Amino acid sequence: MSLFDEYLSEMLGNFDSMDISVQYIRRLSVKPLWDYCQTVLLEYGVYFCGLDRNSLKNTHLATRWIKIKPFLEVIDDPSLWDQLINTLQSQRSKVEHNDYFSPEKDALTYIRDNVKEFKNWCFERSQTYYRESKGYDLIKYFTTTSDIYSRKASYILDQCGENPPYTMNFEYVTLGKAHPYQKFKKDYDELNQRYKEIIDIRDVKKSDLEALINIIIMVERYDANEGILLSQNICPLCGGKIIETQIPHGGNEYDPAPHSITYRTGCERCHYEIVSETINL
Repeated sequence: MSLFDEYLSEMLGNFDSMDISVQYIRRLSVKPLWDYCQTVLLEYGVYFCGLDRNSLKNTHLATRWIKIKPFLEVIDDPSLWDQLINTLQSQRSKVEHNDYFSPEKDALTYIRDNVKEFKNWCFERSQTYYRESKGYDLIKYFTTTSDIYSRKASYILDQCGENPPYTMNFEYVTLGKAHPYQKFKKDYDELNQRYKEIIDIRDVKKSDLEALINIIIMVERYDANEGILLSQNICPLCGGKIIETQIPHGGNEYDPAPHSITYRTGCERCHYEIVSETINL
């Protein structure tokens, strides 16, 4: 057993030693399960998929899963694990933001029963991706890389839109020239259409390579800078401050107690969110 496997086993051992029949212990028991999956996605994402460590380690579980899925989809369908990730994300978020929330035993048992298989599945698929990507011919490498970075670009564009976000501006000086991010959407649209049509080396045009290179540069710069900014609680979109807020819903003059609360970690100025969840009281 490797040191990494021993480290993961210690986490599960801590969970297994807890008496989850006790309400408060169930709150504590989410932590080792959370750390287990967080660590699996961090290390496999970095070592086998080439993701930026600083960017990945400053994100929560659901975002790590989003970032690693494009690589795993090359090998297999990772969506069968979405329920596990969503359940664990939800339980962890509720414990962090509600002093009296205690996870149900069934939810904890479901997570515990599946995390080891999840780890093995991620290891096998990410390792297969790493191994097979080394043997790709030029066309296979081009189309696979285009697919992965097209998905990443789509995620960034959904977050940021077509104008350069703060994470692309705070260290970049254009000196009167157009910001390279302004071509990002155009390159994405062109590549997303073109790479699916390429089946032979003769199909590749110079513009295809240029679009892919530009997209890789923008995606990697965004990921690296996002990690730096989040570690300082700075919003990657606008440069505002990342804060935690609680928004009560419901209540009136006769019964002021809210019926639910939305817990949000995100920018105080714009729509950028790390996590947002509404919990019924």
